[in-house]
Amino acid sequence: MEEQAERIRRAADIVERVLGVRPKTFIPPWNRLDSSTLLALRSNGFEIVSAGPFVPVDEGLFALGVVCGTDKFPARFEQALQLERRTFLGMIYHSQTTRSTSEIAALERAVRLAAESDACEVLTIRETVRRYGDEVRMVNAGARNVVRQDGIRDSARARARLYLRVRLIGRAGRTLESLYARARALYSKAEYEEAAALSIPIDRLAGQVVLTGRALCCGMGCVAGATGAVAALQHMTNGGAIAAGVGMLIGGLGWAAHWQATSSDTRAEIRAVGMSAGAGFVLGVALVFAWASGCRG
Repeated sequence: MEEQAERIRRAADIVERVLGVRPKTFIPPWNRLDSSTLLALRSNGFEIVSAGPFVPVDEGLFALGVVCGTDKFPARFEQALQLERRTFLGMIYHSQTTRSTSEIAALERAVRLAAESDACEVLTIRETVRRYGDEVRMVNAGARNVVRQDGIRDSARARARLYLRVRLIGRAGRTLESLYARARALYSKAEYEEAAALSIPIDRLAGQVVLTGRALCCGMGCVAGATGAVAALQHMTNGGAIAAGVGMLIGGLGWAAHWQATSSDTRAEIRAVGMSAGAGFVLGVALVFAWASGCRG
């Protein structure tokens, strides 16, 4: 946190020295930031973060991000005009993505479209926050249920994404995905408060998905351990070899998935799955040997 705070402070000093204005809005490079970044921003007097549609800020900061690029803006704008409520459309354009003749033309078309519409206010991020602060907070809260859920760090919903991807969970997974779809539909209609209200059932169900997924993995490990123990007791060399081979295969797949995972929560959940399966394996072996000892007694 200290290093980020110092870098942000030096950058703000340069902006103030050159332009005579100290910045209050922070746009992280490539939208990359973490909890330490948010602490560093507050310590340097920043008020607003503008990144993707959602940033996990608290009461000390506002977050208002972008929802589309210049090429998608006209369609989003026309859709917003059909709604009977205020809609916030953050448009992104960048020196690296607005270079060609077609890209510059798309930017000009988007700006002209917004500027010439009586139903539209063209505001800076800071002006928007000052004028519609409470609504901006609700926009950000609603977007929490719309963005990729492995971007919600250190959360059950980020860990649940692992089970949704491998289709290990049945009804609970389908219900969770339907809640995400409903939130996206509400958000697209500018029903931000309604989209935000889905956070509670989503968090609760995501926690259930994680617990169920771990239990299933523990159960599979228990079956594998019991199978191997039975094979060992009955001197079934082939059965033991098959059980060991299956265990090695599953372990190898888990290692490969962990190595390729880009989300820290996904990697953490893969480790948790491995521990659950390992505990189940040990339990399965122990149960079989306990049963065998009881039979001999």
